[in-house]
Amino acid sequence: MLALLSLLACGLLDGADPSPAPDPTAASTATPAPSTAAPAPVPAAPDPAAPDPAATSPAPLASAEKPGHCAQGQHVWFQCAVGQGRAVSLCGDGAPTWLQYHFGPPGAPALTVPAAPAGLERFGWASQAWVQAQADAVRFENEGVTYLLVDKRGAGGPDGEANNFQGVVVRKGDQEVQRFPCVGLLEAEGMPSLAGRLAALGYEG
Repeated sequence: MLALLSLLACGLLDGADPSPAPDPTAASTATPAPSTAAPAPVPAAPDPAAPDPAATSPAPLASAEKPGHCAQGQHVWFQCAVGQGRAVSLCGDGAPTWLQYHFGPPGAPALTVPAAPAGLERFGWASQAWVQAQADAVRFENEGVTYLLVDKRGAGGPDGEANNFQGVVVRKGDQEVQRFPCVGLLEAEGMPSLAGRLAALGYEG
């Protein structure tokens, strides 16, 4: 008996785990993980007072037949395509009490004068008659450069090209530096009526 007790004592001291075995009947105290995912956040309702981008930036009334920059409700005084996806437009109201020039791709003009509608002070009217041609133009200056929106019509024949030009002429000082002829239909109905609204200026074309 003494030998058996000695062997048991040695077994307890030689590497045996002294901790008691877990009680399989004891209730677990760990909190179980939730079995369902958290609900997705509900998106906030739009603010009814926020400005509508489409309302503040009206789309230009452009098409393959009539490319341009004038927006819904604006009067087109002079407008045509000038090639390479670009158009020139002189927009305003019907009186007019203001005018605004745009040049470049419809909807993304490279040049707008003035930056916002601001009366007629920037613009003048130029007109000249020849034996075989008549030219009407709206003229304005921007940063030392003169722009003329020209509608020149006349007889054909050998001088037909010189007698007929519709488009934009760009001048610096007394030198012409560039011109952009219309490559499609010029929309300029009522343009001569600007003569009574704009200051008379000399024609340079």
